[in-house]
Amino acid sequence: LQVRDAPGLARRVQALSGVRGVGPAEVPVADQVISQGVERIGADALQSHGLTGAGIRIAVVDLGFGPSWRTLLGKELPPLTQIDATQSFDHTSSRPEIEGLSSSDEPTGHGANVAQVVWDIAPGARYTFVNYHTQLELSQAVDWLINGPDGKPRVDIVVHSNSFLDGPFDGTGVAAQAVNRAHDAGIF
Repeated sequence: LQVRDAPGLARRVQALSGVRGVGPAEVPVADQVISQGVERIGADALQSHGLTGAGIRIAVVDLGFGPSWRTLLGKELPPLTQIDATQSFDHTSSRPEIEGLSSSDEPTGHGANVAQVVWDIAPGARYTFVNYHTQLELSQAVDWLINGPDGKPRVDIVVHSNSFLDGPFDGTGVAAQAVNRAHDAGIF
C-alpha cells in the first residue's frame, strides 16, 4: 500500500495488526518525472527499436475533442501534417467541427485526451479524428472509415474509448454491429 504521509500516519499504521513495516516507497523513476505514461506502459521500449507507428493509419473516434483541440496540434496532438482527416458525424449536438458533447451533453475534450496518449505511443503514425454523438452516428462514422474514396478502409486501427451500457449485450446492437463491420473490413 502506498500513501502520502500525513503527520503521525506512519506511526498509527505501524501499530495496526498485520503491518510488517512502514517506510518510504521505492519508485523506479524520480517523482518529478511528468509523463502521460509512455515509459510506464513500455512504449519507450518499442520506440527505441524504431517502432513508432510509421506507416500505420489510426483513427481516434470519440464523442468530442473539445473546443481547444486545435491549440494542441503539434504539442500534445500530432501536427496537422500527420492528420489525414477530421470528420464529424455529430448531427445531434450542433457543436462546431469535432468539438462534441459528452453523453451528459457537456463539452468534452475526451477525444483529444485519448489522441494525446495514442500519439505518445505512436508518434510516427498518420491520424484521423472522428466524432459522433449517438450510436447511429457512430455506425455512420464506422461506415465512412471502412469505405474510403478508393473503396478501401481509410485506417488500419480505430481507437474508441467509450462504452454503451444499454444493451442488448448479445452482438446484435448498433454499436456491436459497427465494430463487427470494421473488423470484417480488416480494421483492428
